[in-house]
Amino acid sequence: MNAPAPGTIGRMTHPWYLMPDDYAIPETWKLSEDDRDHLHGETWSMILKGESDPDVYLEVFGDELEAAGVDDDEAERFFTGVIDRRRAQQTALGGAPESAL
Repeated sequence: MNAPAPGTIGRMTHPWYLMPDDYAIPETWKLSEDDRDHLHGETWSMILKGESDPDVYLEVFGDELEAAGVDDDEAERFFTGVIDRRRAQQTALGGAPESAL
């Protein structure tokens, strides 16, 4: 089952806003639980706002990821994958939400 983005329980339950089942920060990334939760939620928030340039994610999260030993190529592959999963999710849902935020 899809999980709602952190902080959205009870507010955005339409499938359009739910994270895909396979969306997760890689376990190999050496992040604290708080940093992992922050990155997970903020990344999905940016996805929902329509950010589709992996370089923007690298700019926003670069310091956190560098501190965790994640190189730019690995991070870019991850963010590109999340963007691709979101596009597939949108397509599966018909390309547009039933109602706007």
